Amino acid sequence: MAKMVLITGSVRSGKSTYAKKICEGLPGKKLFVATSPVLDDELKLRVEKLQAQRDPEYWQTVEEQLSIADIFNASNHDVILLDCLHKWVDNLIYKSPGIREEDIVPYIQKTLTILDRFKGIVLIETAELGMGTMSNDNREETRREKKWREFTGIA
Repeated sequence: MAKMVLITGSVRSGKSTYAKKICEGLPGKKLFVATSPVLDDELKLRVEKLQAQRDPEYWQTVEEQLSIADIFNASNHDVILLDCLHKWVDNLIYKSPGIREEDIVPYIQKTLTILDRFKGIVLIETAELGMGTMSNDNREETRREKKWREFTGIA
């Protein structure tokens, strides 16, 4: 069974840097799983900065926005850093061709079951979602945001 550590905090609070620092203090081969799509120039610069901080001698990096279970299944690493859980859930909701809303929770559960079989240490980084307010507005945008928070909470 995997030993899992959840690292959470507000947006741009240094979660990724903190998680990387923890991983670097652990022995063994390290894998960085990047789930965020690069959507604009600002994010591209942030990703490049984080990539530059990971020494390729110690880190293997895999960019995967959807099928992270396949990566965990195939990994021979001792430490995995998943960056970032809430982006992965966002990708499932908005970028998965053919996945229906009612399929998301079983897909998350299947992925977590596979992750739990990993023999090493997994650090999971995610933005904190529960401290903000959520409108009772019934607009489509608000309903989607509520579902995203709900699915991320389940994951």
